[in-house]
Amino acid sequence: MTKKNKSITIAASLFFIVFFLRLLFSGETPAQGLITINPGCEPEGAFEATWRGVMDAKEIYEWGRARGLFLVDDRAPVVDKKAAVLDERGSSVTVRGLDPSKKYRLWIDFVSFVGNAGDTYFSPLAVSLKNLRTGKTLLKTIRISDIDNFSLYVMKLPLEIVSGGDVAIEFREDAARYGGWGIWDMIISEAAELPASIQCPPAQGKQMKVIEKPLE
Repeated sequence: MTKKNKSITIAASLFFIVFFLRLLFSGETPAQGLITINPGCEPEGAFEATWRGVMDAKEIYEWGRARGLFLVDDRAPVVDKKAAVLDERGSSVTVRGLDPSKKYRLWIDFVSFVGNAGDTYFSPLAVSLKNLRTGKTLLKTIRISDIDNFSLYVMKLPLEIVSGGDVAIEFREDAARYGGWGIWDMIISEAAELPASIQCPPAQGKQMKVIEKPLE
């Protein structure tokens, strides 16, 4: 090995040592198999998503205040103050290309409020995870009281749901009257914990499909 090549090798080694030391002492680790699903960002693996509309935090705040509710801020790690409104006929997001041999978690940042909402504006929400190859479906019912105002809602994606690689996430309110459910964003990750902050690139002509105007 020439003197020049040795210098390059040493420099490269020092670079990687410094990089990983910074990660170690900053408490940050590289994101593992992470997919961000946000109405204002590039889909990043999400396809065929349908929302009733997209509202910003000011609009949602005013909707809540008119009903005696106080909006809880858009939670980290993705914060862009834009939320997707669920359609009364159901909304869905299709995610493709998951590794069928890995375990994933689905993190959901639901729009939530402080106040006596009860069942007046929020009916039970049925969430189904469907394996598009086998048809296997996992169904879970979520109530507004299940949402923690300080953390994301987490669901594990069982291997029988991920085994085909393509998963449909469907939301449908379990009531005849449409309520006020919305989602700031969703994250699918292999990691047990999420990074403190995630920056997603703004969508450039690839926004997830909006099928109607926002909630009135």
